[in-house]
Amino acid sequence: MSTVFQLFTISKHSPEPIGIVITPEPTAPEKVQAAWTYAVRMNPKQLNVPDYDAAFKMMLERHPSWRIFQGKVANIHYDRRNLNRTKDEPET
Repeated sequence: MSTVFQLFTISKHSPEPIGIVITPEPTAPEKVQAAWTYAVRMNPKQLNVPDYDAAFKMMLERHPSWRIFQGKVANIHYDRRNLNRTKDEPET
């Protein structure tokens, strides 16, 4: 069974979601946390400024079976207004 994790930026006050990882097998959160921390730490743009693009690239190289996506995840909720729809496309 796959496991999904959300990755966050480094911030003392308000970390921002920056991507997700989907592993093909059950994976301990500590493993993904260690991989993300290592990738960010080993890829600085300059002192105390992480290069997240390089960190994502490193994670893909080191964990080729993981699906890694940069970007935010949209929250999609169930909408009762669409109960009578006959197709899954939005009406225009």
